Amino acid sequence: MNTNLDSIARYLEDNHLKLVTAESCTAGMVASTLADVPGCGSWLDCAFVTYSADAKITCLGVKQETIDLYNLTSEEVARDELEQQRTETKQRVRFAAQSGIEIQGMEHEKNGLQH
Repeated sequence: MNTNLDSIARYLEDNHLKLVTAESCTAGMVASTLADVPGCGSWLDCAFVTYSADAKITCLGVKQETIDLYNLTSEEVARDELEQQRTETKQRVRFAAQSGIEIQGMEHEKNGLQH
């Protein structure tokens, strides 16, 4: 197993923490990698792959105002996801890209649609 991944798994186990991932551009690859670790069920709680504003609001607690002000793939949206999680559950760790824990994609347009 990857040494860094082993260290994360051990830390979560030793501290009786649960991990929740929230991903966008990686489409669940972080959670998939974590799920390969034997015994991950003791610390890997759940995983979200959210692309739409509705999913980010409903599943992750992002505020509509944050999305309206900054855009779906902004650092502010990632921080809002983290803050909502932090206030709802004290013993959770979230994966978010800009701070080294939540995964957001790069915004680009294709035929006028944001991905």
